[in-house]
Amino acid sequence: MADERARLAQADGHIAGAKTQIARQEQLIARLTADGHQVRDAESFLSVLMDTLKGFETHRRAILHRLGEYAALRLWPRE
Repeated sequence: MADERARLAQADGHIAGAKTQIARQEQLIARLTADGHQVRDAESFLSVLMDTLKGFETHRRAILHRLGEYAALRLWPRE
């Protein structure tokens, strides 16, 4: 279970980092747009970042599910 908790902490770090990158990319797109630049590539990259975040969040939910299973097994009466 300690390994899963370490994986959860790592997933949380990945999610936080992805959210930071998304915010930076959104700010960049706003600046580029305000200056009259094309933003197609920047928006495409933002889409990739957002898809990556979804993957990280899905992975986090899977880890939480496994942790819940471990907890249930520990509470299950042994015969």
